[in-house]
Amino acid sequence: MPQGFSIGPIEVRFYGIILMLGALAGAWLATREARRRGHNPEIVWDLLTYLLIGGIIGARLWHVLTPPPSSGITAGWYFTHPLDALAIWKGGLGIPGAVIGGLIAMYFYTRRHKLNFAEWTDIAAPSLGWVRRSGAGEILSTRNCMARPQTSRGSCTSILNTGCLVTRMWNIITPCSFTNRSGTLGICS
Repeated sequence: MPQGFSIGPIEVRFYGIILMLGALAGAWLATREARRRGHNPEIVWDLLTYLLIGGIIGARLWHVLTPPPSSGITAGWYFTHPLDALAIWKGGLGIPGAVIGGLIAMYFYTRRHKLNFAEWTDIAAPSLGWVRRSGAGEILSTRNCMARPQTSRGSCTSILNTGCLVTRMWNIITPCSFTNRSGTLGICS
């Protein structure tokens, strides 16, 4: 399965397009909520740049500090190979870190512009759903968490796995449990 295309020397990855479309859809939703609350919706578009930068930095830090066991890499490895910790193009982003990094960026943005942090987190919160859904599309496009049915029927225990939305959606449709490619229940490889 192709992972993207090239425009001259620039590699464009499908997962990058999917994630950016999710971020734009989330920002559009936040502009509607900002307008409904009587705020200038242009603030959302200005804030989006900071949220993306904070989110990417936070997502990478999360991966560096808590790499998945299936990668065979430990946080200590990144400390001894710091340039690899910066190699974001090699993969490795963590959604919890993206949310934390985005919140930190939003805190500093709202503080600098004298906006109410709590109100702006309320405005942005529904947008996280759009961004998260685009992350599920990214997982599907990179085949990062492809599920296969187990032989036994049971509860949908992988529904607790926050990293595999595609699996969770399938579990809603079917009554059986699933494992991922590595054979473990509810852990993305």
